[in-house]
Order: sequence, then structure tokens, then C-alpha cells
Amino acid sequence: MRFPRRASLVAVVAVVLLVAGGTTAYSAWSRALPVSPGTAVSGDFGATSSHTLSLTAMTPGEVRTGVLTVSRTAGTQGRWVYTLGTPSVSAGPLVGQLTVRVYPGATCTGTALTLPWTVGATQALTATPQHCVSVTLSATAPSSVQGATATLTVPVTAENRSTT
Repeated sequence: MRFPRRASLVAVVAVVLLVAGGTTAYSAWSRALPVSPGTAVSGDFGATSSHTLSLTAMTPGEVRTGVLTVSRTAGTQGRWVYTLGTPSVSAGPLVGQLTVRVYPGATCTGTALTLPWTVGATQALTATPQHCVSVTLSATAPSSVQGATATLTVPVTAENRSTT
């Protein structure tokens, strides 16, 4: 009869070791490692605008025109759009005496754009869109504005749209 008792004891010890050892023998190992896939470097997005408009020595009622050109100056890929903002004249006696109109092409014909205006089509990387700018000194400008100076600004904002 010792055999069954011994078998029972071995069975109990085996079950205890299995249960106790099974729950305490497992351990959750973990390690956190920083992974550096490389350095991210942004590209360049440069844009410029230039004009051929001369506003020196204007007389009342005179209209001067010039071409505003917008272009990308940096980067090797991408398409872009741009917005022409509302023109402004710096403070001084010419404020309210100058009328500025911007046209959709390089000539001042047709209907002037309503500003601010955003180009409808995405521009290619090398596009150089042009707009005619017309500036008129009021025909009723008083003689007190003779020799006055002002800075005329047409804001241009360019935005990247894609990389293809």
C-alpha cells in the first residue's frame, strides 16, 4: 500500500510544482530601444515676384502699367499656387489718390481681377505667371500732392501643393 501513497505524493508534488512553477517561472522580458531611421530634412520653397512698373513723376489722370512676374526660386520638384492680395499704398498724401488694378495676363486688357485673388490652376515648378498692374493717379489729385512719394504693395503669397 505504500505504492499508492507514494504515487499520490508524487502526483501532488508534480501538480504543485507544475502550478507553482508554471506561474512563477514565466517572466515578461522587455527592452525599449531608440530606433533612428535617419534625419529628415525639409526642402526649399522659395518664391519671388518682380515688376517692370515705373511710377516716378506721374501727373493727374495718368495711367502707368507694368508686368508683375511670380516665380519659384528654390526646390527641384513640386507644384504650387499663389494668391495676389489687395494692393495697398503707404501712408501719406497719395493714399486715396492712386487706383491699382491687376489683370490676369501680361497685358492690361479685359476685366481686372477682384483682389484678393487665388490662381485656379496648380502651377508647374518652372511656371512664371505674369499679371499686368495698372496704376492711375486721380485726375482730381490736388496740387498739394506734387512731389509726394508713396510705396505701392501688391502682396503675393505662394504655397506648395504637391511633390509631383
